[in-house]
Amino acid sequence: MYLLRAKDSHGRPTATLLSVSGQEHDLSTLALALVGGYALAQASPALGASFALGTLAGGLLLSPDLDLPYSTPSRRWGPLRFLWLPYQALHPHRGRSHTYLYGPLSRLLYLGLLLSLLALPLGGLGVVQGLEAQNLLPLLGGKEALGALGGYFLSQWLHLILDGIPPFRRRKRRSF
Repeated sequence: MYLLRAKDSHGRPTATLLSVSGQEHDLSTLALALVGGYALAQASPALGASFALGTLAGGLLLSPDLDLPYSTPSRRWGPLRFLWLPYQALHPHRGRSHTYLYGPLSRLLYLGLLLSLLALPLGGLGVVQGLEAQNLLPLLGGKEALGALGGYFLSQWLHLILDGIPPFRRRKRRSF
């Protein structure tokens, strides 16, 4: 954990924020996955597992820090990290990608768009036959899907809280 000191236009300190390192973000994600997954597994092992996987995917692969080209989450994509360049161009660091609803939804929608574009050529080869919407709906509507989404969103929100971004902050409006 380290301190960030904000300064006003005259160079005077105005606020001190605590921020955590990337490694601390990863450890907190792992703790959330383990504790939440274990707790939910008491009711349903599949629900606990889906929550843990959603948490790990959200915190380690789809982190709010994907808006930085050389961040650890970006590097985890390995040779596929170039796929996130358009997302990074549209989202400056700690901008809208670091909000509680738009940020997580934008990454899910972007990933869905990427997967759809990658599936187009495969559809012509018959590889994705049977993946019509009516066949996918049972997979998307179960409690396991809700567990995975819950884990995903909680990992995103944990990241923002650790970055010192309050849940209900008001965005400054530009005056013209």
